[in-house]
Amino acid sequence: QTEGNGQALILPPSVDPMSQRAQEIKQTVLSAALLQPSFTVRRHRFDESDPHRQRTPTLAQFDEYLEKLGVGIFDAMSRLSNRERESMGNGPSGEALCYTSRGDLMVACYPGENTAHGVHIDNADGDGREGSDFGRVLTLIIYLNEAWELERDGGALRLHLPASVARTQCREYNAGASAAVDVCPSAGTIAIFRADRIMHEVRPCSQRYRLAASVWMCAGPA
Repeated sequence: QTEGNGQALILPPSVDPMSQRAQEIKQTVLSAALLQPSFTVRRHRFDESDPHRQRTPTLAQFDEYLEKLGVGIFDAMSRLSNRERESMGNGPSGEALCYTSRGDLMVACYPGENTAHGVHIDNADGDGREGSDFGRVLTLIIYLNEAWELERDGGALRLHLPASVARTQCREYNAGASAAVDVCPSAGTIAIFRADRIMHEVRPCSQRYRLAASVWMCAGPA
């Protein structure tokens, strides 16, 4: 079962809450010296040579799964008509997209103390390689936080939807108002959205560590 709104896709946790896997990742991040008392959000990129990644099969499994998921999405979108893929799958000039490359898996830790990340777009300035691709087009995030409750813990991923999407997809859309969707970062939840279009933020995290593993996928014209 999934939830989508044209430019974002949310995959809810499976029956398995992934608690053991989340604990494994937390211990890995601890060993990478990321979970230190600080008001700063700490990030670490686990490339294929990173010893922490090599010692933790779950990191590699998440990495491989997100890559397969992203490549599959690009493949599926390429087979849609121009109209069907308009909101999620077109390039800057309406062209179909094809996968070109990806970034390293990144784990971000918000160490409580009301740490947050303000409204932004991941690829706001077109970070592509000239003549090759458009840069980061898809953001894929898998959350690693067991028993997370938004009212108690905060830390929602807030997606700010474009008016054109909100008008047709949000029940409570008001003309002239910003439409937003809050995603609870529960273990196993996956969020997928356009890295070059969707404004988003991380709401303040109260006291608990908040962990998220992300991969960015690049694409060029098909």
